[in-house]
Amino acid sequence: MKNQGYIAFYKLNDWFYSEFSDEEIQFMEQKYDPFGSSASLTTGAATSGMSVSFFLTSLLGWFYSKERTELCLKIATKAEELFSTDNQSYTDLHFYYQQLIQFYYKLRSNEKYLEKAILYCNKQISISSFVSTEMKDDFPKLPRHIGYEQLAIIEKKNKNWQRVIEICKQAQKEKWNGTWKERIEEAKKHLN
Repeated sequence: MKNQGYIAFYKLNDWFYSEFSDEEIQFMEQKYDPFGSSASLTTGAATSGMSVSFFLTSLLGWFYSKERTELCLKIATKAEELFSTDNQSYTDLHFYYQQLIQFYYKLRSNEKYLEKAILYCNKQISISSFVSTEMKDDFPKLPRHIGYEQLAIIEKKNKNWQRVIEICKQAQKEKWNGTWKERIEEAKKHLN
């Protein structure tokens, strides 16, 4: 039934049923199984506190495989289209950007998607000090920061050693969990 589940909850019916084939919908229904929810994408009484764009990016983790790249690109594009910073905590933005970084980096062999991964790394980094302040109340130790990590990896592959050092020092200063010291030491060896 088209008027139930998470798709209806987020008012995505028109987009969902026109954008995806019956086979794609069946695949997504079978794959999406959120713990503790009696609702699926298209059935049941769904409720959620996350924004529509955050919900859509969370689907990328459920559905991504090389064979499903086009399906996931449709979802990511819609998430970006609907994205708004209104009423979102910095922590929500952090995880929204993280999902897009991880998704687009998997497609990095296409320069367009590598650039999108870099864009979202930089967006996530731009709010990192605000996120760390929010997270310090909930976490005894800050988690890994995918934006810093991924951008450091990209710069390492490009042999931009000074940039690797800058990125890692900033992440280290903000106390994000990670192997920042080791990355800095490795980059310094290449500078000498």
